[in-house]
Amino acid sequence: PVPGSVTWVGRLRAAADGDGAFRLAGLPAGVPLRITARDSDGHCFHVETEFSPGEVRKTDVMLAAPSRMVVKLTPRGSGTRTGHRVRIQGIDDPSIDLEVHSDEAGMVRVKDVPPGRYKVAAVHPKEDKSRAAVRARIMEVDLRSGQELQLPIEVPDYTLVTGAITVKGKTPAVARVGFGPIEGTSDHYEPLLLDVRGGRFTARIPPGTYHVNVNLPGKRFELPEPVVVPEEPTASLQLVVEEP
Repeated sequence: PVPGSVTWVGRLRAAADGDGAFRLAGLPAGVPLRITARDSDGHCFHVETEFSPGEVRKTDVMLAAPSRMVVKLTPRGSGTRTGHRVRIQGIDDPSIDLEVHSDEAGMVRVKDVPPGRYKVAAVHPKEDKSRAAVRARIMEVDLRSGQELQLPIEVPDYTLVTGAITVKGKTPAVARVGFGPIEGTSDHYEPLLLDVRGGRFTARIPPGTYHVNVNLPGKRFELPEPVVVPEEPTASLQLVVEEP
C-alpha cells in the first residue's frame, strides 16, 4: 500500500423508488468506484467515478438498451463445430462472466447483454478438461446499445505434437514447458503450460509461432529461437536447452 492511501473493498445497493430516484450514502472519498444501474428488462448504465470528502452529487442515469451477441465458429479444416465453450467476460463490468456451448452449426447466441467492452474466447471441446487446454482466438469487442453483434471466430484444427526435451545434454525427470504465442501471428492464444515427466510429452497445440521456456525446479531456460507448430495433423518437436 502507498503511505497515506485509502483502500476500500465493499458493495452498496439501493433500489429506485416509483419516480426512479435512488440514494447512496456512506461512499468513501478518494477511492475509485464503479456505479452500475440495471432494470428488470436488462437496460443498464455504469460509470467509474471518485468522490471528494463531503461531496454531494446528483447524477442523471440514462439506461441503455440491452444488446445481443452472435458468435459463429468456423473450423479451418474438417474440425468439429459442436461443443466449443465460448466465454464472454466483461471488461467494463467484470461481474459479467458468461459461458455458452456452441450448437451443431457452431453458433452461440446470447441475448440481453449490456453494452460495453468484452473479451471473447472459445475453447476446443477436446481440450476442455485437459491441463494442456489452449483457448482459441481471443478477441476484444465493443458492444453498442441495442446492437446485434455478429462475431466470426475461426477455430483451428489442432496439431497433435509429440516432443522431447534435453537440458544441457540430459533428459530432465520433471519439467514444465511454456508455449507463449507471439503476437502478430495469424491467431492469438492464451499461453500453454505442459507438465512433462521423463522428458517426453504429447499435446494438442494450435498451429502457430511460440516463444518456449523450460522450467526445472529452481531454474528457468528460454529457447533462443521461436518454435513453429505446423498446420499438420501431427508434428514432432525437439526442445534442446544448451548452456546459457
